[in-house]
Amino acid sequence: MPLFERRPGIVLPDDQVTAQVGALCADLVSRLFGVATVELVLDEAPRPASGAWITPYAVGAVGVSWEQFDDFLVAGIHGCEPWELPRTTAGVATVKAVVDAAVTGAVEVGTGRGQTHYRVRLPDGSVLEAARSSFKGWLLTMPGKPRLVWSTTAPYA
Repeated sequence: MPLFERRPGIVLPDDQVTAQVGALCADLVSRLFGVATVELVLDEAPRPASGAWITPYAVGAVGVSWEQFDDFLVAGIHGCEPWELPRTTAGVATVKAVVDAAVTGAVEVGTGRGQTHYRVRLPDGSVLEAARSSFKGWLLTMPGKPRLVWSTTAPYA
């Protein structure tokens, strides 16, 4: 299940980023065998995978997904708005950091008042944040920020 529907006529460049994303996808299929389902986003048969959707088997672990387009990359925690990243080797490194955080159980999770917030700390010290609300969160909308209880996700294995 890709993050976005494929755009008609999209052609990925034959460059280092396409190769790196394809290699990451191939690596994770074997590395996560038995601990998660890895669904690849495939465009054309001779081309490498352009993204993946990872669903862990462990209770309390979070799924992640990413996909490349001709001008940007997207990555995200399942159920949240994805982060748009530059289509560069640095963008691929960020995707790897998000995946590694999910696999090792290093994603921070804050829950409270029907909302769930996620934080991924990157190697350079920056933080990616995402949030989602349940119907309860919508009903309990109040001024100010909700008080969240923070923990980390479970590792995949």
